[in-house]
This record gives sequence, C-alpha cells and structure tokens, in this order.
Amino acid sequence: MAERVSDERRMELVAMITSAYISAFNGPEMRPPDSITVCKFVEDVIDKLDEKFPRPE
Repeated sequence: MAERVSDERRMELVAMITSAYISAFNGPEMRPPDSITVCKFVEDVIDKLDEKFPRPE
C-alpha cells in the first residue's frame, strides 16, 4: 500500500521540485523556462505524486 502524504506536504514538495527545476537553468548561456513549460512541469510532478502517493481521503 502506498504511503499517504498530506496536501500541505505535497505542495511543499512541488514547490521544492519546481524551484530546483528552474534553478537548473541558472547559467550564463541558459535561459529559464517560460511559464507554459513550468506549468506543464508542475502538472507532471503533481500527476506523479498522485500516482505514487495517493491524496488523503
């Protein structure tokens, strides 16, 4: 059975993962992703969290 993760913790995880994703583009020749790309990334992260850690009832 998958472990349960609170909604607050899920949002903390999404914020940390998204911050790391954007920070990965921090270089002299690199351009950070646009908002559409970041939104898609966040949706993918949330979908993966829903799959691995179902939302509490």
